[in-house]
Amino acid sequence: RDSVASRGLGDVYKRQAFPVADFVVCDDESNDGIASFDLTLINDQVLNGQSSTTFSTTYHTTYIDAIDGSNSLPNNYTNQSANEQVFIRVFNSDYPDCFNITSFNLKVSQQPVANAITDFVMCENDMFDLDLTIFNQDVLLNQDSSDFSVSYYYNQNDAINNVNEINTEIVYTEDIIVFAKVENNSNLDCYAITPIKLTIYRFPFEPYEEIKNLSLIHISEPTRRYA
Repeated sequence: RDSVASRGLGDVYKRQAFPVADFVVCDDESNDGIASFDLTLINDQVLNGQSSTTFSTTYHTTYIDAIDGSNSLPNNYTNQSANEQVFIRVFNSDYPDCFNITSFNLKVSQQPVANAITDFVMCENDMFDLDLTIFNQDVLLNQDSSDFSVSYYYNQNDAINNVNEINTEIVYTEDIIVFAKVENNSNLDCYAITPIKLTIYRFPFEPYEEIKNLSLIHISEPTRRYA
């Protein structure tokens, strides 16, 4: 994406269109590959320290339009495809015929879905050790595990900020809610979060084996006879 065209009148009007990184955003839940891009966020990259007063920028869908300075795109532009090339014309504000051109791509990453999970219920009178990865398949459903990753957290803020991740194994003695986070492996800014409630119900009496053993213990009393 180096500059590919320029035209001007010497050093007094020098301008440069610096290379620009691809502009990547997350899709919405429709995952149709279409999104809104604020093109003004690219200006600082393409100017790279050049004065925004001296130099102006316009954005175009074709190289020819960029050369001619015609059909410029609005600042808030909705792409037409998931990987669309855009051309930037950087020109001297006082003499627009002095310009340079570079390009970059608009890319839309797939938005993950964190599918809702039914409450997980256990009957237990003691602590319970659970491997949270048993939920991965249900959280992902039809999403490919090679494209999306699942991680778990004790609260939503930790999930958002990627801190204090649970190391898949969790030991709990009372009801608790954990949060499953699904991330797009190619763009970790694209994620979704869903809560999972882990519920423990207590047994109403001791486990069966203990009761059975107790039933074998009895006290023999002498037989009484009455005249």
